[in-house]
Order: sequence, then C-alpha cells, then structure tokens
Amino acid sequence: MEIVGHRGRPLTELRTPAGVWGLRGALAVRLGAAFYAAGGIPVISTEWFLPHQANRAVLSAAAGLALLSAVVVLFLPWQRWGARSMLALSIGGCTMVGAAGWLAPGAVVHYVDLYLRPLCMSG
Repeated sequence: MEIVGHRGRPLTELRTPAGVWGLRGALAVRLGAAFYAAGGIPVISTEWFLPHQANRAVLSAAAGLALLSAVVVLFLPWQRWGARSMLALSIGGCTMVGAAGWLAPGAVVHYVDLYLRPLCMSG
C-alpha cells in the first residue's frame, strides 16, 4: 500500500529533489541560499572599513541573519510548498536590506550592489 501525500501524489515523489518538484526548484533553492551568503559575507568582512558614524552592530546583525538564512533555506521543505513559495526569498532579502538601511542610515549606501541579489531570485 502506497502512502499518498499532497494532491494525491505518492509521498516518495514529494521527497525527491528531482521528482515532481523538479531539478530547477532544487537548484533555485541552492541559488537562493548562495545569494543570502553572498550578501552576508561581504558585509561582515568589510564593515570595519565604514565611517565611524555607521552603526556596525546593525550591519553585523543583518549580515549574521543573512548567513543564518542561507543555512536555514537549504533545509526547509520547499518541494512541499510549491514554486511560488520561493518568492519569500526575494521578499526576505529586500526586507533585510530595507530594515538595515532604516536602522543604520548611511551605512547601507556602501552596499548598493547587494540590492540586486534578492531581485535576481524573482526573475
């Protein structure tokens, strides 16, 4: 007897990255995690070069959250949620950048190129 999961599909199909969800979805999740890591690593490694009035604690927290998100994203069950759920990666990235810009005014200007990364996931 086969256990039926979401929408009548066998549960074994839902768990395989190359199954119903597809190889593109699995690669998109890894790419999303890479974008979060690629946003956090430069901030953590270069924030010491910012002017003294920059709020480095906020930037460290935002970079740490981005790196933590990169790890968490890899272990979430994206294949169960569908393709539209991956928009959360873009929304989360834009929210992080916006919150860091609001909490540390003037500091985020030095990381303008990181604005593009969350939007790449939407495309």
